[in-house]
Amino acid sequence: MKNIVLCVTLAAAAVAAVGAYDYVSADIACRSALNEKITYAELDADIHKRYRGYTVEELSAGYVPAENFLGKSQIPMNVVNQHPELPVGCEVTCAAAMLNFLGFDIDKCSLADNYLPVSDGDFSEKNGTLYCADPNKFFIGDPYGKGYGCYAPVIAEVLNDYFSSHGSGHKALVLDEPNSADLERIIDGGAPVIVWASIDMKPYRHNAVSEWVTGSGRTISWLTNSHTLILTGYDANYYYFMDPNDKTDIMRYNKLTFISRWEENGSQSIVVKKSEG
Repeated sequence: MKNIVLCVTLAAAAVAAVGAYDYVSADIACRSALNEKITYAELDADIHKRYRGYTVEELSAGYVPAENFLGKSQIPMNVVNQHPELPVGCEVTCAAAMLNFLGFDIDKCSLADNYLPVSDGDFSEKNGTLYCADPNKFFIGDPYGKGYGCYAPVIAEVLNDYFSSHGSGHKALVLDEPNSADLERIIDGGAPVIVWASIDMKPYRHNAVSEWVTGSGRTISWLTNSHTLILTGYDANYYYFMDPNDKTDIMRYNKLTFISRWEENGSQSIVVKKSEG
């Protein structure tokens, strides 16, 4: 009889424990959804925004979701150093690192030599106005020596040309005015994001030749210590990056500082949408 009572008691306790677990889990889910709504409201952002026709969830479809532990979401990624070969080639180094992450065997120099469209960076002057090539179309200068760099459309083109030449259906997409909440959801889904900010997240500097006009009449205001990194994770206070600027480990930078530098540099961001095949 005692054994029967004990069994009934244990069973009741187990049911109560399961019920309590379900209640706590539901409570956590509710709080998470509420916090997400508050975050989007604070950013004045649309939680249902699409990028190039894709939802945030579709952008990271096919990736292994990020590792999540004690509030930190992290995508494992190897660090690729741009130095010494590409002292100003952070953009193409990040492209090579992204390709490596996706399983392609390519090094930064081969990618620069064969896929990066380069303009020599020579300036001309007319009526007091400086003219040069468009960093939305070319890398300005020499990634092996001196130069300025390039913007997101160039690196998306590099990646897409590589995918096309290797029979891959992946697509590199430049995100249109993304918000930080969507970046975090993309990271949660397992997709790293190539972003433009500053070296070590320091304030931007301008040198004597930081503004010029392109052949099409577009005015370029180049931020001298602009830098390209890959966003790989986040927690409550920091974002985590594959930083190619002579770093050996994944780096963390203050969230608000990164967001400030990133937004000042045009909120430039690239995600690779995996092919459904």
